[in-house]
Amino acid sequence: MDLYSYLTFQWGMLEGDLSETILEIGESLIDAVDSDGYLRQYSDILKQYGETETEKAIELLQTLDPTGVGARTIEECLWLQLKDTTYNEPVFKELVYHYLEDLAENRMGKIQEDLKLQEDCLFRFKQFLMGLEPRPGRVFASGDRVNYVVPDCFLTWEGETPVVRISENSTPRLRISSQYRSILRDPLADEATKDYVKERLNKALLLIKNIESRRETLRKVITYMVTVQKQFFEDGTLVPLTMQEVAEGIDMHESTVSRAVRGKYLQTSGGSIALKSFFVRGIAKDQSQVSVDTVKKAIADLIKEENKEKPLSDQAITRALKDRGVSIARRTVAKYREELGFFSSSKRRVKKS
Repeated sequence: MDLYSYLTFQWGMLEGDLSETILEIGESLIDAVDSDGYLRQYSDILKQYGETETEKAIELLQTLDPTGVGARTIEECLWLQLKDTTYNEPVFKELVYHYLEDLAENRMGKIQEDLKLQEDCLFRFKQFLMGLEPRPGRVFASGDRVNYVVPDCFLTWEGETPVVRISENSTPRLRISSQYRSILRDPLADEATKDYVKERLNKALLLIKNIESRRETLRKVITYMVTVQKQFFEDGTLVPLTMQEVAEGIDMHESTVSRAVRGKYLQTSGGSIALKSFFVRGIAKDQSQVSVDTVKKAIADLIKEENKEKPLSDQAITRALKDRGVSIARRTVAKYREELGFFSSSKRRVKKS
């Protein structure tokens, strides 16, 4: 499905709630949305229907999926994505609409002075902003389909204890019809029929047993994983964990664990998470291991705390990590820095105003 078809489908779902005029305007606006999801050329629509009605239709268009569609500028696109987050506050709207260039060039002092925001708050906001989609129509333009995640399992907590519930969609519960059992009890049924039904019943019972076993295996795997990764649900930090460690922890084969988690998602209070995301490779730290996520967080902290006029080079960050007991190559530091969205030290340098 392309972007036009997807938007048209959603717009059609609103038909019963909208006037004929708004419906017509919306259809014309969808025609005007470009491949990136932006609404750039719609002056003819404004002339035909007037500003008031057109703006009403645009506001409705901007409520459709993907979030950010129908925006007229990059600032509006980003703000549409921020409106449903904790950053839905006037100061962040001001920041998005009037300080994006300053934020990109790391002119934090100017922003702090103008908007009275703390440096740590600005750092977190910039990291969050970099995770947004500046081209909401991109997934359709690339020909990729929109895939909706249906969670296979659900996680809740009873105090410190994780409670895992397996979705019926993942492994449905089956029952055997009483009709077939009645055949076995029927004195008029011939032995050949009874033997056939008995064979099929045994296979059905085995299938049901295997399905229930899979449910229990998945529940054990997830319970073990979330117990080990409990800190993730508190502050987002993952510790090193492999499938082999999980397998040993629940006394199962590693291949069983691999099959159990493949392509499955866990629904938590923070959203749906791929089970494979809980497996984290480690990096040596003295006699123990530290996760890649932890190393990335350390790099981010070092950059956040650096002297903005003399930012740390990748080599300096490498030495700082070594002082903390983590030995990795400079090129690995550069790779993680780029993945975190940080520029090189020369581009991070803040000039005195």
